[in-house]
Amino acid sequence: MSRSHFSYVLNGSLRKAVQILGIIFDLDGTLTVPVFNFAVLRERLQRFDVCPEDILGSVEKQENAEDKQEMLRIIEEFEAEGRERFALQPGINEMLEAFHESQIKMAIITRNDQRGVEHFLKHLKPRFQDGKIFSHIITREFKPIKPDPAAVFHICKQWNIKCCNTVFVGDHKHDIECGHAAGSVTVLLNNQDNTSYKEIADHNVDTLMELVHNLKTQKIVKSR
Repeated sequence: MSRSHFSYVLNGSLRKAVQILGIIFDLDGTLTVPVFNFAVLRERLQRFDVCPEDILGSVEKQENAEDKQEMLRIIEEFEAEGRERFALQPGINEMLEAFHESQIKMAIITRNDQRGVEHFLKHLKPRFQDGKIFSHIITREFKPIKPDPAAVFHICKQWNIKCCNTVFVGDHKHDIECGHAAGSVTVLLNNQDNTSYKEIADHNVDTLMELVHNLKTQKIVKSR
């Protein structure tokens, strides 16, 4: 196993190249194909007056225990329906191989639960199904959840690397905001529903293998 040089460019007069030592991924819509229609979930939860931009945040703030339990039940039912339409993002196994062979640390931070993680792992190629290719897989049980950067800080501390030497890859503004707050370079994986988030990410790609290529060729520029 050999270490390849993955890096991004820090914008400025010197345009300094910064080495990438770790990559943190969102799960749903990033390592998997987007299947969740959150408009449906918001409609199911409308009687609870949830914040449309942060449904899980609304659950955390719910003071009535019975209402909170019912909200979680609705969310878990919605997630189970999504697992029935599950598909891996094209190129995921090739991307994991590329970063693993280059000794790049990898982790996942998701707002899904452990059942969603286990469903994802069992669809990877056999050598990755034990999940050990990811040093950390952090679900919504870790508090505070994204977009708070606490999970990124936790991972980087255990990796013993600076957050500026990491990439946060996701498909939602929570991912980009989390990465920015931690000091990571942020990459948005494009889809038809997240075009409004392109301008807040440092970089965006259409495929996971494009991410590999762009980190190898210093096409990613961190401007914030």
